[in-house]
Amino acid sequence: MQKRFGTLPHWVDERLADETSDELEQLGLRLLDAQSLGDLME
Repeated sequence: MQKRFGTLPHWVDERLADETSDELEQLGLRLLDAQSLGDLME
């Protein structure tokens, strides 16, 4: 994520810490198509 979108805001770290492994897997798949960090974290 950081390589694609640059320095990540603190709220991203907080949100990722609360995600389950299934949610993180889905996030990884969305990363392939996301045009922005906002798209990714919807």
